[in-house]
Amino acid sequence: MNPKKPSTPQREARRRYEEKNRVKRRAENGNFQTMLPRQEYDELCQYIEEEGMTKADFLRKAFSLMKENKNDTIESDRIDN
Repeated sequence: MNPKKPSTPQREARRRYEEKNRVKRRAENGNFQTMLPRQEYDELCQYIEEEGMTKADFLRKAFSLMKENKNDTIESDRIDN
């Protein structure tokens, strides 16, 4: 384990800020800690860059499309029955 770096005024200020705002930051934001195969990751990153999107934009768009597709499937199932 790495020993704690010596305290400096800037490090102490960051630690105080983090301690004070940790709960609020975690309540407002989330993080998907996931791993992809390198080839898939590279393809995804290339696509995102070509489209001029951020990874967060990509995730939001994909989620939106999946929700729409799910609603379309549910509606078509209701019509068929």
